[in-house]
Parts: sequence; C-alpha cells; structure tokens
Amino acid sequence: MSDRMIDLERETQHFAMGMVEHVDRLVAYGISTETIAQLGSYAPLGVGPISILPGQLFEPSDEGEIHVVLAVWEGNGIVDLVAFKPTNPTRWYWRVGQGWCLSPEQICRPTFDMAPLQIWDTPLSWLQNGCRGICILDYEAQEVSQLFLAPEIETDAVTARYVRLALSKPKPLPGIVIRKLRSSAA
Repeated sequence: MSDRMIDLERETQHFAMGMVEHVDRLVAYGISTETIAQLGSYAPLGVGPISILPGQLFEPSDEGEIHVVLAVWEGNGIVDLVAFKPTNPTRWYWRVGQGWCLSPEQICRPTFDMAPLQIWDTPLSWLQNGCRGICILDYEAQEVSQLFLAPEIETDAVTARYVRLALSKPKPLPGIVIRKLRSSAA
C-alpha cells in the first residue's frame, strides 16, 4: 500500500462493475439474487482480482485472483473493504484494516419480534443469510464491546466461543484526573 490516499468509494465502484459477469457464480455459492440486488442498490458488493499484501491487506490488481469484495460501512460512509474467496470464506483481507464488522448498525436495531442478534462466522455466510445480523471481521477491535448492547445473540458454537473470549477481555480504563476544588467567591 502506498502513501497515496485510498478512495474506498471509487474502489467499491470499480469492483461493483465486475459483478455482472459473476452473478451466476455468486448464486451458485448460495447468495440470493435478492441479496445481490439489495446490496447492488448502493454498490457495496463487487468481484474482481486482488493482490494480497502483508498484514492481511489487499489492493486491486489486474493480475491477482478473483475475490468477492464487500464495502464495510460505519455510520454513513465506507470505512474499509473486505475481500474473500467463496472457496475459502474463513480467510478474508482488508483494504485499509479499519473494518471491524459487517452491518454494525444491526447490533442496536430493535426488532418487532425481539429476535436475537444473528452473528455469522464469515462474510459469505452473512451474504447467504440475506445480510441479516452481523459478521465480525476483527474480534480484537474495541468496537466489539458494542455487543453488550444486544439483549441476546444467536450464532454457531465456534463463533460463540470467539464472542465470549472477546467480551471477557479486560477493557482499558481511561485516565481519570481529579479536579482541584475551587473556592467559590461569596
């Protein structure tokens, strides 16, 4: 990765343009056309060749292997891209290393049926399940503590172990400064 500014929105659009020729392949991997269309409405899903960089990072490449590329949103913007091969969905790469979760806004989103928060083990399984719930990309991120806001979580046994481990780690306390008492003028 060079020192130049990375334009994540531009790169998302670049990968989205490669989607058309790969839709049938994505459907064969269990991603519904409805999910593809839903994500395509704001272009966070794409397909294209990448080169793997040190630190589990990637960059677009004309020579690399084909990967599915998802935009990682936080708030109103793209904070990262994540790339994975559907044939090896447990291994993913970040574009800049800032994306901790797919759909973090769903952690606090109330549901009418009070359903538990769904946590999926891979970006592929998140896509296969219609992008309902979340997929944690980085269990070391401080933001994982947001899971305490979910009243209940539903996931598989392995992911449950990762969640428990992440939530049980001691959290650093902020520095606390004691204010000096000020005398009030009478």
